Amino acid sequence: MNLSISIKLKKAKGFPGGKEAFLRKVAQIPGTYCPALYDVEYTEQGDFKSITPRFEEVPAAVEKRIVEDVENVFYPTKPVVPFLDIVHDRAVLELFRGCTRGCRFCQMVCYTVPVREKTPERLLQIAKDTIANTGYNEISLMSLSSADYSKLPELVDMLMEEFKDKQVSVSLPSLRIDSFSIDIAKRCNKYVRVVLPLRLKRVHSACAMLSTKALAKKTYWQRVQMPLNLGGIQLNCTS
Repeated sequence: MNLSISIKLKKAKGFPGGKEAFLRKVAQIPGTYCPALYDVEYTEQGDFKSITPRFEEVPAAVEKRIVEDVENVFYPTKPVVPFLDIVHDRAVLELFRGCTRGCRFCQMVCYTVPVREKTPERLLQIAKDTIANTGYNEISLMSLSSADYSKLPELVDMLMEEFKDKQVSVSLPSLRIDSFSIDIAKRCNKYVRVVLPLRLKRVHSACAMLSTKALAKKTYWQRVQMPLNLGGIQLNCTS
């Protein structure tokens, strides 16, 4: 029984046995965790001690589920377009799932492995459909670290060529300062104004080495200076 089907069934006709029976049924779907079906114990100091299922059919360990084929997975191309201005008022393309970096402080590295990419052709089709359905004038290339997408130059070229006469801009959020490429900035800046948010993180050098974030101060300044020298690019630096 699929989770979405179960929820639709519950809403349409109710579920025999009430909410608890519904949760016990849903908990049997791999990858589904229902906190109400587990008893959690803590030590006198308040530290976690143990967690045990309340019912026999509820699994003691929740199996992790991964979408292996991100190329053909469903992706919404007809999102609700609000009447008011919102923060993320643009079309969004998910380049890939996972991260190649392995920063020690980042939980997403553990949650989203392995790295799975969409092809540029698939992303272009999603972009065309989304822009046609929404009328947005900006496309955001999203991922945990957008510049790590292996086909980024090809994708940017395809998007620029497709939308050059439609005044649709491209933004690359979540850019690491050490992976930013001047070539990508030039490609993006060919036809329209480009927004390039760069994440600036400066910590003690020893801590940076341990967390795989090491980058020299000189390199930081050089990377920030590159897009500014091109002109026509809006640079948003965050920390």
